Amino acid sequence: MKMSREIKFRAWDNDANKMRTEDCFNIRYGKAWTWDEWGTPRPTSWEIMQYTGLKDRRGQEIYDGDVIKMIAFHNDHHQKGAVDYASIYFSHGQFCIALDGHKIGTPLFHVKLSSSVEVIGNIHENPELF
Repeated sequence: MKMSREIKFRAWDNDANKMRTEDCFNIRYGKAWTWDEWGTPRPTSWEIMQYTGLKDRRGQEIYDGDVIKMIAFHNDHHQKGAVDYASIYFSHGQFCIALDGHKIGTPLFHVKLSSSVEVIGNIHENPELF
């Protein structure tokens, strides 16, 4: 069986308060590395975020650290049509959702993505959403 999920990353630059794309860093030893003016690799304090392989209802890629708006389908906890906000995080080999800042361990693949999920920001650029 062949898996075909695209592996991509982005990183939050804590010093510049800016999201960096994969073309300006490499990942080594679990850290983002850049190059100085002489081409020497230097480690950074950037926070690395991985693409989940999933897209929201508008086709936007969903990354670890994104904040999503979900329209709930009827279940034991929510009425149909209720709106929830959650952030995405990686834990124990899977992407999960955190509701109201609580990491509850619900795998992202349990969320119906077709028309119910929309990326509205991320935990770094939009901390007020988290």
